[in-house]
Amino acid sequence: MDITVMLWSQSASLPILTLLTLLPLAAMIAILVADRPKLNVLFALLGILATGLLSSYLLLAYDPENTGIQLAEHVQFFGLSYYVGVDGANVLFIPLTTVLTFLSFIYLQSTRYATDSAVLACLLGYETILLGAFSALNALQFWLWCAVEIFPVAFLTLYTGTGNHRQQAVKILAQFWSGGLLLFTVRLWPGKYR
Repeated sequence: MDITVMLWSQSASLPILTLLTLLPLAAMIAILVADRPKLNVLFALLGILATGLLSSYLLLAYDPENTGIQLAEHVQFFGLSYYVGVDGANVLFIPLTTVLTFLSFIYLQSTRYATDSAVLACLLGYETILLGAFSALNALQFWLWCAVEIFPVAFLTLYTGTGNHRQQAVKILAQFWSGGLLLFTVRLWPGKYR
């Protein structure tokens, strides 16, 4: 079966998927560097809104009539491959992630963590991870995003969670997460498991 791959330059004026991943990361870094309450909120809001607008542009640039991978970006460096793109399924998860991040930000503004640089940076870092994972076409790249994903989830659970069993919840989550990553690794391992 041959899958058609359409590069980003064939349907968009910029590498949307890389920018979608880098925008919340840049806002996260700005929050951590500035570490001033009012600037934290401003950087977070600007990063979230810019990512949301870019995800809207992604939907406009995506052609639902074409099958296969669209808006693909492929770069090789130091023997590693950076390969991203979208198809009919994951193109919807990217705007959904940006909407959920915006809703989470709105919720955070009603809590005592409204200007907390660690929480806002973690929210933007988690958005970066999800956008990277949803657009990854390389199995190793996807695995790395999924492996890193546990850190913001654990931090947000421990730091902002409620209830007395937060640590136990994170331990159970880490067990299931690592088990899933291990099974994914075994499935990808060359040789006898194929």
